Amino acid sequence: MRSRHLSLSFLIFACWLTACSNAGQEQSPQPTNSPVRGGTLHIAQIAPLSIDPAFVDDSYEAALVNQIHDGLLRHDGNLNLLPSLATSWRISRDAREYRFELKRGAHFHDGSTVTAADFVFSFSRIFRLDIEQTRLAREYLGVIEGTAAYASGETDSISGLSTEGDYVLTIRLEKPYASFLHAMASELARVVPHDYVVQHGDQILSTAPVGAGPFQLASWTAGEKIVLDRFDDYHAGPAYLDQIVVHTPPDPVLPRAIAAFRRGELHMVDLTLSGRQGMPEIPEQQLHRRRELSLTFLAFNTRRAPLDNPDVRRAIAHAINIERLTGIGTGGQTVATGVLPPGFPGYTPEIKRLPFDPQLAIALLGEAIDADSMPEEIRIAVPKRGTEADLLIEDICHQLRSVGLPARTDYLDWEEFTAGLIADSFDAFVLTWVADLPDPDAFFYPLFHSSGSINHHHFSDPDLDRLLDDARTGATNMARMDAYREAEYRILSEAAVVPIYFSTTLLAVANGVYGVELSSMGVANMRLHRVWLGRDAIDIAANLSEVRP
Repeated sequence: MRSRHLSLSFLIFACWLTACSNAGQEQSPQPTNSPVRGGTLHIAQIAPLSIDPAFVDDSYEAALVNQIHDGLLRHDGNLNLLPSLATSWRISRDAREYRFELKRGAHFHDGSTVTAADFVFSFSRIFRLDIEQTRLAREYLGVIEGTAAYASGETDSISGLSTEGDYVLTIRLEKPYASFLHAMASELARVVPHDYVVQHGDQILSTAPVGAGPFQLASWTAGEKIVLDRFDDYHAGPAYLDQIVVHTPPDPVLPRAIAAFRRGELHMVDLTLSGRQGMPEIPEQQLHRRRELSLTFLAFNTRRAPLDNPDVRRAIAHAINIERLTGIGTGGQTVATGVLPPGFPGYTPEIKRLPFDPQLAIALLGEAIDADSMPEEIRIAVPKRGTEADLLIEDICHQLRSVGLPARTDYLDWEEFTAGLIADSFDAFVLTWVADLPDPDAFFYPLFHSSGSINHHHFSDPDLDRLLDDARTGATNMARMDAYREAEYRILSEAAVVPIYFSTTLLAVANGVYGVELSSMGVANMRLHRVWLGRDAIDIAANLSEVRP
């Protein structure tokens, strides 16, 4: 699952990004000749459940939304904010009102013109749709004044959204939100066409989306592939590629994708989960690396006994020797020191997680659980990822069993896993969270606020909620970072989660593929608008119909 934003402290943060965000990045050398137009790019991923920007809550949906849809702003590879459908913007002195001037002459895939009214419609519909499907989008856009009243049916419109003619959009917030401009650059704030949605109904965008992005949906064959065609009238100029074919084979996708890449049937494969061991023979110049704003962690259902007891959770944290787990380091992963990954403002390198101490774990369990109340098993749900990831989780279960906790791993397809999270089916689960916004708010609020959209472990701490609410509206960057450091301490001392590792995105790219630019928000945030194929790669997999096992 994925998450990916600063207004008051934007100038400071932008300077910090420019100075620091290239650290840990290796990009393949680019050719000196001019880009070639044409060709089909073949990639593979887990099939999305929807391509509606309002419903995005994982990286597989985000990856496609970022090709089909567009918004007011966008991020470059170093996470700096750039204009997209907005040409300029002004912020009021109280940091609550944002006035965006829109680009004239931009069009949706159906030929209709993008206007300020389409943005008002797009943001408003999020609060009409099913709350369970739009939790993440509501979390970031719910800061707009009047959204709560509109969502409850008290008003017919959102008071914080207004237009001046066709090309000026004004957004007023309930209170300052330091990450608002970054939220406007995320896939959750993409614009959709009013007339098309009204004609076909809100659900049409899940399977037959019309956007304003560089590619448009040509076909979607369930269980096989999604085909995107170049949109020649894209406002920033047409893409170099004619087409993108996104293969969606059955789980597990990664080993199938690696095998297809070796056969010359794919142009790119994301090796982040398997690491260098996934394809040891690939030359270094074909690997793109970028430190990722992500955390893989073990979380507990804090509503279920015995995991509702903080001492049991602490015992689990003390029982796991993170530094000795199988597979960490093989793909650029580094042992997690705490919740916040390196690269975020507010990150500090000292170890903040609870230390490995199996004797203390046994003592804590002895005081917290008597033999008669020990559950028969503690089920840890894990999405299927591949051999290395599976071995890591088995290591965790073995260590927990060694201190007397009957842990068992339950491997699930991605669709089953996400359904189980929503249905509250698991005792514990392993999840990777990649930032939606380059700001600590995108980590702490969704995951640990009691109303957080991804708080599937139901952790609740009123003092933590106050810290996170205050940090969102913090008047200074220093005050915000102090609040997040305190929040991290509270989360780890209560063992709300056990941090496991931070990741480095590792993308294998075939020879002859150029213009690939990774950001720290992972492969899902990669725009393929400026990717192009050299003559030696333009006909790769021309006859491929599916990624075979």
